[in-house]
Amino acid sequence: MVEQLSLEELIVCTRKAIAPLNHSKSTLWQYNYGWEELRFYFIAHGYGSFSIDLAGRYVDEAREKYEKGALKMWKFKLFRHTQAMHLYQAGMPTILTLTTPERNANLSKERSIALAERRE
Repeated sequence: MVEQLSLEELIVCTRKAIAPLNHSKSTLWQYNYGWEELRFYFIAHGYGSFSIDLAGRYVDEAREKYEKGALKMWKFKLFRHTQAMHLYQAGMPTILTLTTPERNANLSKERSIALAERRE
């Protein structure tokens, strides 16, 4: 049986899990924004720990808002991604277990180079 972490604990664990990926400040801000929105949604619905069903409703409501034009695509994608923390809780392998810190650093450099080339 999987231990039920509070949503706060799950967010902290997820932050630690993605730290070695060396995301940009902007990406980290977006994740934090998404996690806070998710946390407020759960609190508003009386939940202190993660619920796959409630996370599904959260994404469904975000999709409805997006389809009505009340939510931008990037926010819909962000909300959809941030609710996937339950995969971490369930022990699903993350990129951290599939690669090395050196590879993560190289991926970050490659991403930066690709972005710079697109801007030119």
